[in-house]
Amino acid sequence: MSGGDISVWLGIAAFAISLVLAILKGIEFYGSRRASFTASVRLTGSEEIGNTIVLLNKSNIPATISYFDLVWVKRRSLFGCPVPFTREISYQESLIDPSDSYDETVPPHGVHALVFADESHFAWGYHIRQNIYLRLWLIGRRQPIWIWVTGPSKHRRHHPP
Repeated sequence: MSGGDISVWLGIAAFAISLVLAILKGIEFYGSRRASFTASVRLTGSEEIGNTIVLLNKSNIPATISYFDLVWVKRRSLFGCPVPFTREISYQESLIDPSDSYDETVPPHGVHALVFADESHFAWGYHIRQNIYLRLWLIGRRQPIWIWVTGPSKHRRHHPP
C-alpha cells in the first residue's frame, strides 16, 4: 500500500467518524429541546385522599400541559393472541371539560401533581382487567404523551388468584 492509498483510507475513516459524531450531536440537540415526562403514582382506596399522579418534567425546557385524561386500554388481539404495540381505548375520563384548557406550565426538571379525589377518584386494584394510562397533551406537540399508571399485570404478581 502506498502513502497515497493510506491517506485516502484515513480521509474516508475521518469522514465516517465525523459524520457519526455530527448525527449524535444533532440527536442530542433536538432531544434536549423536546419535553419528556415521567410519573410517580400514589394510589389509595380512599376517595377523600384520592389518587395522585406526580409528573416530573425531565427536559431542560418548560412544558405547558394543555389537556389530560385517564384512559382505560386493552390490548388488541388477533385469533386470541395479543398484537404487539396496539391498543384499544375502552373508557376515558377527564377532570376538565374538553372545551376548557388546563394550561399549567411545568418548569424544567420541575414537578406537578394531579389529584384524582372525590368524584374523580378512579378504582384500581386486583379487579381491573385493563391498563390505565394518563394522556398528556402539551402545547407545541401534535401527539399526546402516554404514561402508564397501573394495570392488571402489576397486581397479579403480588396477589394470587
